[in-house]
Amino acid sequence: RVDAVISKLWVRAPYTQVTAGEPLAELLAPQWSSALAEYDALQGAQSADAKALRSAARERLRVLGLTAAEIRTARRGAGAAITLDAPQTGVVTTLEVREGQRVGAGQTLMTLNSLATVWVEAALPQAVAGTVHSGTPVTVSADALPGQEFHGSVETLLPDIDNATRTQRARIVLANPDGRLSPGMFATVQLQPAEGEAVPVVPSDALIATGVQTRVIVAEADGRFRPLAVHAGRSADGYTEILHGLRGGEKVVVSGQFLIDSEASLSGALERLGEHGEVPAAATSAPHPATSHDPHAGHVMPSGGHP
Repeated sequence: RVDAVISKLWVRAPYTQVTAGEPLAELLAPQWSSALAEYDALQGAQSADAKALRSAARERLRVLGLTAAEIRTARRGAGAAITLDAPQTGVVTTLEVREGQRVGAGQTLMTLNSLATVWVEAALPQAVAGTVHSGTPVTVSADALPGQEFHGSVETLLPDIDNATRTQRARIVLANPDGRLSPGMFATVQLQPAEGEAVPVVPSDALIATGVQTRVIVAEADGRFRPLAVHAGRSADGYTEILHGLRGGEKVVVSGQFLIDSEASLSGALERLGEHGEVPAAATSAPHPATSHDPHAGHVMPSGGHP
């Protein structure tokens, strides 16, 4: 908070590990020296006015940025120099001064980051981001630490969408007591969102997107087939949830529905199916039941995040 000169540096290079209370730098500051001399001169005062001046001098030292420990150190005969100690254990990530350099009030000398906790920023697809909220538990594994898992929770969803990937970032807090996780590591995030309402799921290959709506081909009990418009939801592990259109338990055609190699012909076939209500069984493949997909128990839940 004052103009000073760096008389000595104990930290010589960035990324130096320091512990709480370890000396970082020694500064010579005329404003500190004069304020300390004034405070010392008033220590033996007994009158009410002198005691008020001593309190004012002590407050001045606090405003100038000196802590109680620094004041005690200076008064024990350390001279005019004030030693700045590390307020916490961590890593000096930036070092912006050199020994003998003059620094101004407000200038950053160095940056000290604690690695007791770290942030992981996961890029979530928008469909997945809708199921994640503050407090959602996550499991994180780092490529640099195979076989190790770290458990944490989502702190917040950042309120912006990446224009290139159309993903939303989730900020995850992880405890890192041993310092095994370092800034810049790539990690895989497995989300554990809360379970919602059970809905039917079908194999993603069974969906036919016509551009206007999404349909599935349902197998009837008498061997006939009919198209059915559905409202598809999220997809994961090759399955897609159906929000509207299926009750669960129906059989749907998975692949080879019409054996047509163009989207235009496919759309025409679907329109003809809508008119006649059926298609010969020879034009389809074997049906597949639209049931709840174990182990999701009726849900399509996201199984992982993005590094």
